[in-house]
Amino acid sequence: MRSKFLSVVLLISGTSIGTGILALPTSTAQGGFGFAALTFIICWLFMTYAALCFMEADLWLSGESDLISMSWKLLGPLGKITTWVIYLLLLYALICTYLLAGTSWFIELGKEALKFDIKTSAALIVFTLIFGSFVYFGTAAVDRLNRWLMLGLVLAYSVIVAMLFNHVDLNLLVFRDAKMLPLTLPLVLTTFGFSIIVPTLTSYLNRDAKRLFWAIIMGSLIPLVMYLLWEFITLGNIPLTGENSFSLIIPHSDKGTEVVLTLSNIANNNWVTFSAKVFAIFAVLTSFLGVSLSLYHFLADGLNLTPGGKTGLLLLLITYIPPLLIIQFYPAGFSQILSLAGLFVAILLGVMPVLIIWSGRYRKHYQGYRLPGGKTMLLITMAFFIYVIFQELFNLLS
Repeated sequence: MRSKFLSVVLLISGTSIGTGILALPTSTAQGGFGFAALTFIICWLFMTYAALCFMEADLWLSGESDLISMSWKLLGPLGKITTWVIYLLLLYALICTYLLAGTSWFIELGKEALKFDIKTSAALIVFTLIFGSFVYFGTAAVDRLNRWLMLGLVLAYSVIVAMLFNHVDLNLLVFRDAKMLPLTLPLVLTTFGFSIIVPTLTSYLNRDAKRLFWAIIMGSLIPLVMYLLWEFITLGNIPLTGENSFSLIIPHSDKGTEVVLTLSNIANNNWVTFSAKVFAIFAVLTSFLGVSLSLYHFLADGLNLTPGGKTGLLLLLITYIPPLLIIQFYPAGFSQILSLAGLFVAILLGVMPVLIIWSGRYRKHYQGYRLPGGKTMLLITMAFFIYVIFQELFNLLS
């Protein structure tokens, strides 16, 4: 059971930590480290509480229940439709992102290690078949692979931090522009989107409320600490202006590459660049597996199909065929959807779990496990996510 507990912790962490961590400092640099750290802590607090709301609701329901069953039984038809639409849009877009990122690394490794050039379309299929097969064989199979991937991810990350820690200039770690805190809230919120995998892990831990609670707390704390350390390292090494500065990185809409190269130049150490590549590869794979497993079980719940066997193959096809078709015929589509990621996350993983708990506790009077905080915490959490929704709409329209 201890082994399973550790697995759940790592699956939660792996689902949260994506390659986006490398580029986060470009969005938070203007606010400074103090406001960036405060933003991450606030988002972690509310996203973790919302994830625990999913856990509480899932423990009420008998059998294996995912977001569809929760929303249908506790919020009715409107809740079910909203969950279907937002969940599929968000997760298909995320899978498109991870498929393209994973495939690009797959092609690059083929060229460097095997001197073999593979076409993008073929690489997409091979990548999907290899890692999608772990999803088909279940949470235990994903768990075993994820352990090794998380080990590689943490080792690579540790090398980067160790190489750059002594180069940190404390004078760069200041509070700068307080207006940047609300502006970056929607983006930072998306970095804690691990609650999509909570229903799957509830069953995996045999519905043990105490172990689930602490697995969610510990699993979410790992990415929080890694994000804060990464902000400390980057904002403490890269100045806002001048040579090797954020003023040269931000205009390029950097996805992390420029940040890593700038850090490598400042530290004059190629190990930083190499370790960042390794980190990026493992971050793509852990996130891809976590999101795929979540979508696979969501579809099983929504379509009333059993994971594994012939119906499992059908679920696998429904999980991966749509994103492969989107990449092939409408590649700009998932980018447009991801531009709304902060809005979708705030609604699906913030507002919805609060509404579900409110309905279950105070309208339908479900009995069983209860999170601390009562109505007060639910109202504060709801107010926060509604604020984030309006902030994201303001960001999109401005």
